[in-house]
Amino acid sequence: TQFLNENIDKNVISIHCKAGKGRTGTLISILLLYLRKVKSAEEALELFGVSRTKNGKGVTIPSQKRYVHYSLTWMQQYHWSGHSIDLSNHHQNYLLFNSLVLNKPLKMNSSPYIKIFIYDHEDHITLKEIFSSQANKKKWSRKANTSYTIDINTLVENDFKVVIYDNHKKICWFWLHTLFLSLKEDNSFTLSLQKDEIDGAIKDTKHKQFDQDFTITIHGTVATNEMIEKYKKNEPIRTNTSNNSS
Repeated sequence: TQFLNENIDKNVISIHCKAGKGRTGTLISILLLYLRKVKSAEEALELFGVSRTKNGKGVTIPSQKRYVHYSLTWMQQYHWSGHSIDLSNHHQNYLLFNSLVLNKPLKMNSSPYIKIFIYDHEDHITLKEIFSSQANKKKWSRKANTSYTIDINTLVENDFKVVIYDNHKKICWFWLHTLFLSLKEDNSFTLSLQKDEIDGAIKDTKHKQFDQDFTITIHGTVATNEMIEKYKKNEPIRTNTSNNSS
């Protein structure tokens, strides 16, 4: 922004990615918010969409849209407010991810399982798998159940990616950030994502694979200091439940 403001008429920047829509649109939308050219995340995404494409569909991936909203929240709560805060030591950096529930998951009998990834601590680029329920997956029958619960009980930190697989094929996924999950008074959290908020599932517009009312709900709580210390030492974290699917 400093470079742009030094000469508004001559200084420009170029932002690009593979198609020039998703990642590019995410960054430009955040920049529009940062420069206060727009007042809301929706307005920023819409402005990029109509400026970049003929059909107005710029950023279409739900997780990328989510991070535009995250960025606005950060600007409002920390950057613009003038509040000085050390985000590296924020109490919400580490959360205990207790369970994930697939509600009306698939239209056929299946054996879904999930994997969770975070960025490697060394290069902050490589994704590192920290959890997999593949070894404990069970057959799910739509006739018998309308939901499928996977116990996780794993610590996640900052940005993390959850991927749902079926028959070894990635069928949907989503990114979240621990800092922006809303906590209850007891420091627990519950987040439900609708079908149009889940990457991959949103493309199933004719509901061939996922039910129209398909949702994913995650449950967890803020990690204790003891859990965090064990996590940093790569020691197992004891919880009241073990990893299994039901």
